[in-house]
Amino acid sequence: MTPLLAIVHLLQEAGWEFVDGEEPLRFTADSPRKINATNIEDRREFLLCLLELPRLLAEGTLELATDQTALYYKAVRMAANGVTVPVGKDAGFYRALLKDIGDQVGVDIETQTQLDAVELLTKGKRKRTDGGNAGATEAKALKQSPSPPPNAEAAASPAVQAGGAASSSGARDIRPMLPPPGTVLPLQGSGVTVSRFPARASAGEERYVRYLARCPLAGTGHCGTKPCAISRNAHSKQCRNFGQWEPLAFVGCWLRAASRFENREMHMLYKPLPNEVREYMLEHGWPIEPTL
Repeated sequence: MTPLLAIVHLLQEAGWEFVDGEEPLRFTADSPRKINATNIEDRREFLLCLLELPRLLAEGTLELATDQTALYYKAVRMAANGVTVPVGKDAGFYRALLKDIGDQVGVDIETQTQLDAVELLTKGKRKRTDGGNAGATEAKALKQSPSPPPNAEAAASPAVQAGGAASSSGARDIRPMLPPPGTVLPLQGSGVTVSRFPARASAGEERYVRYLARCPLAGTGHCGTKPCAISRNAHSKQCRNFGQWEPLAFVGCWLRAASRFENREMHMLYKPLPNEVREYMLEHGWPIEPTL
């Protein structure tokens, strides 16, 4: 379970303020970023929802109520679209809804990656099922990601290097091939590390690909002393709109947008919208294959 201190730290970094006074009854895009600090240890799911509020708003959620049961907030996070989760039901209703949804993904990957990093600072090394430390492994992978040489992106683009198998007519299948785990894909002036997560799956645990990348403006005033970074899972939840290339396109959009933001904090809060991701995939010739 994610330490509460890590969640509080991330909310404060994102501009939220914990106060003794009242908070809004509903959080919208324009609401003051003030959270009632009373009994926050009982509001973990609500606080996680606040971390994902930009995504929820982008999906069409107009407001987030502050007086619901913890199971409501968990259902909002887990649902394919939080708008579909009704407000004001009892715990039994949300428990049944969660059973239908399937509690497999957890918080949005960008949020979880940041939480893992903060947890390392607040709790020390955290052992995972693979006997190692996932946050430290990701940090090492990002740190060691090489800077791509000139024109490397064009040479290594999946759409260009994918050869495929020869057909019966002798023609070669030019369908793009996703980069395999263990490789580093040059993209938008950065290197995207492709890893398998978790490194070793326990019984019944699903493994999936994870993409990690540092901001292409690392080392500039944009990032300061701590580079921006992104991590995106190629899990079913992150592929539901446009298929298996969607997570990589999400990362590409985020990297390309770096120059639009004045600093690291603003860049880290940016989450590419579905229409931006789709446009990016079309630009790169990546197949759009929605899973729903």
